Amino acid sequence: MKLSPIPDWGSPRRVALGAFALWVLSLAAALPALPRLARSLGDTDDAMRLTMVRELASGRGWFDQKLERLQPPQGVYMHWSRLVDGAEAGLLQLFGAVLAPDRAEIAMRLAWPLLWALPVSVAVLLLARRLGGGRAVFLGMVSAAISFHASGEFAAGRVDHHAVQIACCLAAVAAGVARRPAWRAAAVCGLATALGLAVGLEALPFLALVGAGWGLSWAFGRTEGRIVAAYGAALAAGALGLHAVQTPPDRWLTPACDALAINLAAGLAAAGAGLCLAAVLGARAGRAARLALLALAVAAAGAAYLAIAPLCLHGPMAAIDPTLRVLWLDRIREMAPWLTLLGQDPGQALSLAAPALAGLAGWAWLARRRELRANPAWRLLGALLIVSIPFSLEASRYGQYALWFAAPLTAAAAVDLAEVAVRGLMIPAVLGLVALTTLPGEAAGRLAAGQGVPASLSAAGPDSACSDNRAFQRLAGLPPGLVLSEIDAGPYVLAETPDAVVQAPYHRMGWGIAAARAALGAPPAEAEAQVRALGVRYIANCPAHAGQSDRESLAAESLQRTLDAGRAPPWLEPLSPPGEPVQVYRLR
Repeated sequence: MKLSPIPDWGSPRRVALGAFALWVLSLAAALPALPRLARSLGDTDDAMRLTMVRELASGRGWFDQKLERLQPPQGVYMHWSRLVDGAEAGLLQLFGAVLAPDRAEIAMRLAWPLLWALPVSVAVLLLARRLGGGRAVFLGMVSAAISFHASGEFAAGRVDHHAVQIACCLAAVAAGVARRPAWRAAAVCGLATALGLAVGLEALPFLALVGAGWGLSWAFGRTEGRIVAAYGAALAAGALGLHAVQTPPDRWLTPACDALAINLAAGLAAAGAGLCLAAVLGARAGRAARLALLALAVAAAGAAYLAIAPLCLHGPMAAIDPTLRVLWLDRIREMAPWLTLLGQDPGQALSLAAPALAGLAGWAWLARRRELRANPAWRLLGALLIVSIPFSLEASRYGQYALWFAAPLTAAAAVDLAEVAVRGLMIPAVLGLVALTTLPGEAAGRLAAGQGVPASLSAAGPDSACSDNRAFQRLAGLPPGLVLSEIDAGPYVLAETPDAVVQAPYHRMGWGIAAARAALGAPPAEAEAQVRALGVRYIANCPAHAGQSDRESLAAESLQRTLDAGRAPPWLEPLSPPGEPVQVYRLR
């Protein structure tokens, strides 16, 4: 049998066909998850997002964003984007026109991540073509399929904001290194940047590098001023417009470090306007003068941001209570350092690391060729990948970005390496690419199977009995009240019952988390007064989570440990029969 060479998929038609094939593959991978979608709402963020979407779809006002059922009587303004709520609510109503409400919700949860898988696929294939030509597009499909599998953010039921942020970031990167830079590509890049930051700030360092790429390309004479001005104008208008659209008017001037608030909107507007002004003033200037104008634009953006909210110099979590960081934030899996994730889940850790390291090796391999070293895609993707690695070591969730930055680099390098090693043959190139990027994670996962792995605080997943929809039926059938529970149960209580909760896993709930921790950590005799002072009516507990890390520092005689052992103090009336996953107690 004669082996075929790697096919050329470089035409626009084949790029589109490849992206559609990846979308169909994602759909096929999602369909087996339908029974799980009917059984569970997913992880805590999925359950919380569904709660907000349901309320919006049921008639809650767009700007009525204070969640009174979180840590009453204070309530919480979440840092999440209303744009995602609105898009999902619209999708829910669209499916609701032809399906029963429960099936419409499942259809929305299936469709939402698939919607964002399509632009991600297009971006990866365009970047692969920019680096390695048409044959890299074909291997880019393989690399993207591997990334979808390793990422998990595009799996069925994922209705939180991570997939949107990844898609916007990759769209901005692909538009930023388009083969023929034009004002349309620049505008797309600016708008994708603004939308990504309106949804969340995770990709801020990477999007800043994309913006720096535009400015430096203009300063060194590789991009026309009008094109850079288009990027700056789209960024400024998008940031200000999206801030106004998704933020209640009475909070337009309220700064925040963890979301697109007035301080970041002003900073982005200053950066965009500064680029426009620099393009006009520096139209005939030399390189040094242009670099000086860019420096002034950056300084103006930073000054606008910090003048409004100086505290944000210390990062998105600058306003968080240090005690809350110790009690909860440092225990979240996605916020944990990569080495911690390696100890908790070696398969997941290496599934993220292996493709990133392969991409880094591929980037170094491509550097052999002078024409690629001059390619803006090689430069930008390399910078993004290198920057993402220390971020990933500090917080494992950034490994998601490293994974996707590496995908086109790996595809282009595999094409180049295949020419040298296997005469450009398709099957050996595909097998080598798959082995290099998937075997480490698969091997680690199999080795860890059956062994005890430390549970993270946010370990309750879609297959946990404690997050099963049926686990909260007893609580849902009782008169509404305030519920005290472990931190991860909060979003499920909100989604499955009409009750309010003292705590949930979100950093703007510092008061509720601290109050719940104090009550659950006190001996039962002392805890009663604290629980009653909070106005709690019910306590919900999942004994199966007795080994989770949120119990680690609690004394054996604490209320939480006592309930985990199945011993209720006299002031609590058990309402659940033995064996139910979630045990419900009512204050006598």
